[in-house]
Amino acid sequence: MQCTINFIGNPLKLYTPGENVEVIVELHVNEGYHVDEIYLKIFGQACCQFLSRKEEITLNGCVTYIDKKISLLNLSEIPSGLNTFEANFQLPFDIPSSMECIKGYYKKASGSIKYKVEVNVVSNWKPNLKFESPFTILSPADLNELSEVINVPLIHEVFKNFSFDFSSKELYMSASIPRRGYAPGDKIFVTINVHNLTRTRIRHVKVSLNKIMVLTSQRPFLEVVRIEIVESLEYCGQVKPQTHRIFTKNIRVPAVEPNIDNCEVIKVAYELSVKAKASGLHRSVILGLPIMIGTTRLRDEVDLRKYSYSSFETDI
Repeated sequence: MQCTINFIGNPLKLYTPGENVEVIVELHVNEGYHVDEIYLKIFGQACCQFLSRKEEITLNGCVTYIDKKISLLNLSEIPSGLNTFEANFQLPFDIPSSMECIKGYYKKASGSIKYKVEVNVVSNWKPNLKFESPFTILSPADLNELSEVINVPLIHEVFKNFSFDFSSKELYMSASIPRRGYAPGDKIFVTINVHNLTRTRIRHVKVSLNKIMVLTSQRPFLEVVRIEIVESLEYCGQVKPQTHRIFTKNIRVPAVEPNIDNCEVIKVAYELSVKAKASGLHRSVILGLPIMIGTTRLRDEVDLRKYSYSSFETDI
């Protein structure tokens, strides 16, 4: 027996919460086949697991968002050839976006949010059969609806004294972006301003777009871990002692899922991280700018031409 699951009008199998889904199930049978039941199961679940910090035992969390059964046929003989069944169902309105499995970033941590349909063929005369096809949920996040909040500049700054620098002077670093919301394919234009009044050399400045994942276990006890995954990365040059430098970089947003904050066990956010690596044993100086990743790009983007000056260096 062969099975094909067709998503009507949606070959990409990409849906939004609350949308109606229509499927046609085609069963190709070589000879007559008695079944007790044929049913369609719609299933969606978010799961994560990781090792605990202290006890080195596996913790896990799991939330089921869809578990629906639709009967297609009961107590019948299906003839040889092609047999077709139709079904439709509505997705819940409050389900989170799909997220592919992540592995290996923290103590064997893994996590995913997945949805699928299953065709189950139940028979007392022959082995039960199961056929499945995944589909994707993408919660809409139109940046244009949030333009008053996200279409404004953001700047963070930090002052740093180095313990073994033997200088009373300090390092000043700031990072700014012209807006706070982006969509895949956009470029994040970041300006980094470094005033190095110390005697310590800054080897380089690293700029990265990081996905921040927060996993929450439920069993055998609750624990929360934070995982950072670098999605895009750029390097700037060094900053010598008694030197002022300004760097500008364009960080492209890759094809990533939007922010996810409506899942109990997996949450996804994004941050633009700027890290100045100091020479010697000094710790890096770090700035983090939280940003939102949406699904629909801004129609009226900020004019970036006024931010397009090149990196330059001056002595202080």
